[in-house]
Amino acid sequence: MNRLYDSLQIWFASTHSLSNSLKMTITAYGIVEDLTLTEKNYQKLTIAVNSPFKTELLKFNLWDNSLLREDNAGSAVEKGAGFKLEYHYKDQYLCLDKLTGMEIVNCPVCYSTLPALPDNVQHTDCLGCRTLPVEEHKTRINKPMTLISVKIKDYTYSTGYRLELQARDDPAPSYTVVFPNSPFYQLMKDLAVGVECHIIGWRSGKLINVIDFNTC
Repeated sequence: MNRLYDSLQIWFASTHSLSNSLKMTITAYGIVEDLTLTEKNYQKLTIAVNSPFKTELLKFNLWDNSLLREDNAGSAVEKGAGFKLEYHYKDQYLCLDKLTGMEIVNCPVCYSTLPALPDNVQHTDCLGCRTLPVEEHKTRINKPMTLISVKIKDYTYSTGYRLELQARDDPAPSYTVVFPNSPFYQLMKDLAVGVECHIIGWRSGKLINVIDFNTC
């Protein structure tokens, strides 16, 4: 019994050590959202990556700027530029391995970011569209909406601004919640009921997952 217990301990220790030493590289395609030099002299790079019916902001803290050099990345790393990125997780942090500049397009159905095909050929088979069943697809929103209510509410892990929005072509209002980690959070304190906002995002029922938010 003790020999079996010792063997299991050795097996667990060896596999645990192996799993910690492995680095799983993830490949994605995205658009540079922001590049900022911080007071601590490292670059904070934010890249927007579209997966089926949602947008994720990947944030990297870069102490070594060699990955951002144009001769390494293939093109200038600036807001709006498209890149193939390779990265991995170290504990809970994102670590950037490589950037490769390239033209990026969006799937016309789910808006997943994809590498552009040569000669303006359009993608006809998107893995994102095939991944989710049709009933889980969402509606793309890209239009002006009027703010009819804004309230600060307590949620499970944080406070957030709950916005009710009214579109001209929809008699029922929609809503969204903006949390402190949102890039639009600082805009919330200056919002006034009645202001017109241009909203880009995904709607499921009456809930809108906002990707871009601007006051008109």
